[in-house]
Amino acid sequence: MGILLTKINNFYKTAPHTHTVVAAYSWDVRNDSEMSKKNFIIENITNSNKWKLPNSINGQQFIIQNCTTSTIFILDFTDTVIVDECKYCTIILGPIKRRDCVDCKIIVACEQFRLRDCKDLEIALYCATCPIIESSKNIKFSCFQLYYDNIEEHFQQCNLNIWNNLWYKIHDYSPANKSDYPNWNFGETGTILTTSFPPEIKQFNISTDKRNSFVPLTIGVIHKRIYENCLVVFCDVFSAKSFLKSVILDKVNVILIKSRQVRLTDRHAESLFLTSSLINAVQHSHVIGLHMYGGNAIQICTQVIVETSETSLYYIDNVMVYLFNRYSKSDVINSENEVIYKCTSKLS
Repeated sequence: MGILLTKINNFYKTAPHTHTVVAAYSWDVRNDSEMSKKNFIIENITNSNKWKLPNSINGQQFIIQNCTTSTIFILDFTDTVIVDECKYCTIILGPIKRRDCVDCKIIVACEQFRLRDCKDLEIALYCATCPIIESSKNIKFSCFQLYYDNIEEHFQQCNLNIWNNLWYKIHDYSPANKSDYPNWNFGETGTILTTSFPPEIKQFNISTDKRNSFVPLTIGVIHKRIYENCLVVFCDVFSAKSFLKSVILDKVNVILIKSRQVRLTDRHAESLFLTSSLINAVQHSHVIGLHMYGGNAIQICTQVIVETSETSLYYIDNVMVYLFNRYSKSDVINSENEVIYKCTSKLS
């Protein structure tokens, strides 16, 4: 058995690894007149397309079970979705919980991710916390890339922040693997969903193209650091999105490694920014940090900022501790409307 777990509105359930916990579902405590159990289950389908459209689930729990060679779309926000005994399926949904699945492709956004006793899965993941797997084999992870018309509203209803995606920080609690093959690895982004969309789904402008994705495409890990790193810090979401859109469309040599949105305290603001104007601008406000990587990353990112933004922005060419757990004393270089902090420490 294995689970993927999420929570919304500070409500969540967990399942110990030693035994199965039977969840108390919403339909178990409501009258049949209030809702039909059948409206919250997709089961026993083969070679089919099934979907749930926006406003059809509205935060309730959902079950997908005993499906084979089918494509399933859940274009609504949910509390928990259990996916059980599915094979050779493609599943696009929000927060989920799953068991004993084989050779499936899944696009999922969740707050907590648990996986056990599964194999041969491809998962495009958004996860607000570190994903956990156990007793699973040949799992390929990539960054969640999806858009449909209601996705922003659904992320807000589930309290998920698109800038804080930890999909790449996998914790594997499986016993030591004696073979040459790891239990999990990073897969290629954008390869999970290659099927065409049914007309009922197309009307919501669904897309898995990285240029349209609501969640920024992050790489997560650099295996060989041979190019420049820089941290671009924004005070507003619009400027951050405009910057990334331009980088994705035009700057093929620069990629986004990680992103993070945090609220800076006075102490952190004063330690990071050495001018009073910048300190006042970021104190007690949420800032977005983008860890960029590539050849001439600082020069290219500066150029994009000048071309796309009207706000006052600043760069750091290494990653500060409050955003990415590493920071060192820096030198300041003024450059017109930007401030560049040259850091001396190495990235973790």
